Amino acid sequence: MDRFIVEAKRNKEWNFPVALSFSSEGIGAALFALGVGANSRTGMIAGLLFVFIGAFALFLDLGHPSRFWRVISNTTKAWMSRGAVSMSALILLGGVSIAPAVSISDGLSATVRFVALISSLFVMLYGGFLLASMTSIRLWKTLWIPILFLAHSMTSAIVIFAGISALAPGGGGMDPRYRVAAMASMFGCLVVSLAYIWAMSSSNVSTVASRESVRLLIRGDSMPFFVGGGLVCGIILPLVITAVFHPGSSASGGAASLLFLIAAIVLRAGGDVSFRYSLLKAGTYEPPL
Repeated sequence: MDRFIVEAKRNKEWNFPVALSFSSEGIGAALFALGVGANSRTGMIAGLLFVFIGAFALFLDLGHPSRFWRVISNTTKAWMSRGAVSMSALILLGGVSIAPAVSISDGLSATVRFVALISSLFVMLYGGFLLASMTSIRLWKTLWIPILFLAHSMTSAIVIFAGISALAPGGGGMDPRYRVAAMASMFGCLVVSLAYIWAMSSSNVSTVASRESVRLLIRGDSMPFFVGGGLVCGIILPLVITAVFHPGSSASGGAASLLFLIAAIVLRAGGDVSFRYSLLKAGTYEPPL
């Protein structure tokens, strides 16, 4: 009797611009939150710039203004709609809270910043919940995805914020507290990322499609983006640089420490995009048979 073999179909719709949008939005939202917590105007401005870049990338990917309007008008049912509204609120309220030309009372300013902080949390999480709502792709249909998105967003933001504090005029090098926080967040991010792969490989939850997705991430064509970009370039190398070559260490000095610091920031931010792109690229639909 002849056998029919149905190959699992891979995601082709969600591509690099979507990964760039998710990454920029998440990093920016986390960076804004850190800026508010540290009362750093520079951090808040940098965060809003990242969010704006992410929103612009999403707008370009949608392709037409009418599609963008349909996205933001369905907040009760679609995570993308909630994310778009949260981004808009964060950009608007965050901009109001830091604009020097806007004069508001201290109480109102605190309220505006609080609502902006809530919006930033939604922005960090919405991409993960959006993917987790895709029931036909087992690699995404898990609460691990929102956790991963939150972990990578916060890690990137902490590394960038530590760099901003070190590069600021009169900053006197990297604050030891920020350095420890950056190292701890990168280590935690690595643990969470590896735990996710282990969980998706577990016989309790694995399916034909999820096993194929994991294979693509660790041995297939998504491996350069997941292992090389997301883990090695995005976590391990910045962690080593921050631990050994940070400004003020005996292993670096002067211009060299500045270059190492910039390299750590670029590697972390690039690795963040690469990690999210690898998850999109490896997404595999469950076969119908």
